[in-house]
Amino acid sequence: MKAASLHTDRFSFELSALELRMILAGLREADQELEDWEFQARTGFERNSMRALHEAIFKKEKWRQVYSYNLEFSAEEVRMILAGLREADRTLEGWELQTRTTFERSSLRAFHDDILAALNRAG
Repeated sequence: MKAASLHTDRFSFELSALELRMILAGLREADQELEDWEFQARTGFERNSMRALHEAIFKKEKWRQVYSYNLEFSAEEVRMILAGLREADRTLEGWELQTRTTFERSSLRAFHDDILAALNRAG
């Protein structure tokens, strides 16, 4: 994954297909696992905003046979992605995380940390 700062609040990411599926899984699982009353408190975002981001990313990924994606996200969207990954990690048991997302917990955590590191390098 590569990240670059475009403006003060926009970032460009070069993501592999696997990394993009990990983002989608994190957003989906956060949406499914958190109760309405705890969603905004835990993620800092409204459920509809996260669902809209998931849908927008899914539309870009669906039916494409490519190995990398160049996508732009606002700073708020990046924070939403990080919150989704964090909450999927927090709420799902180990076996459940791998069964539902197809990713191991260590991979999800490493990807979360990679995003943070890429943001720090990007500015």
